[in-house]
Amino acid sequence: MKEHANDEKLIIKDLRKFYQKYVKFENYEPIQKMTQKDLLVLKGIIGKSSEKILELGCGTGRLFLEMKKEYPNITGIDLTQRHIKIIRKTDPVAKVFLGNWHKTGFQKEEFDAIYSLGRNIAHDYLPIDQITTFIETHRILKRRGIFIFDIPNREKGSYKNKIIQYANEVGHQGRYGLICDSIDKKRFVIRYVYSHEDIAALAQIAGFEIIHIHKEDLETGYGNENIYYVLKKI
Repeated sequence: MKEHANDEKLIIKDLRKFYQKYVKFENYEPIQKMTQKDLLVLKGIIGKSSEKILELGCGTGRLFLEMKKEYPNITGIDLTQRHIKIIRKTDPVAKVFLGNWHKTGFQKEEFDAIYSLGRNIAHDYLPIDQITTFIETHRILKRRGIFIFDIPNREKGSYKNKIIQYANEVGHQGRYGLICDSIDKKRFVIRYVYSHEDIAALAQIAGFEIIHIHKEDLETGYGNENIYYVLKKI
């Protein structure tokens, strides 16, 4: 499940193992700094507190536990069992489950709103996985339901530099937008930084329309910018 890239980076291909064993995401300061901005975006978009909401990639609960205070009918799924245990330690009755957003197992048209923040969808670096995520999200959303997610701006800051660096390393063999990313600077995962054209194409394929785009500075200190997308199921 591992391989060396350029004899420098230890690439972890098993994402579940990456978060279960190596990375304590709850201690990652940049994403914690984004919590209040993320919550303001979500609460400004999602309507009544009675709505049925799903968080894809709920992690250790930084957003889930706060959203649950206002939206009691919320469910979360995550790839990592350790994350689920952390949330349930704080809230034993929380509806959080081990799951994969490519095949959630939920019923058709089950949710009013679905969100995935923290640049989660960047983990889908293969086109087939990207398409699967959007189609599955569309399937489990109610008619005119909304899908909220964020991506980093690939034209700014360290993400722009990472894309250029990866492109220079792999040459014509790589898809432009791929990066080799890490939290601890020891173990790395391959991620994909979407362009607006990517999002527009995926939305059209899956049956969404883009209804809102919102930008915020990304609290990393490297001049990065976060782009929030709101898609509505057609």
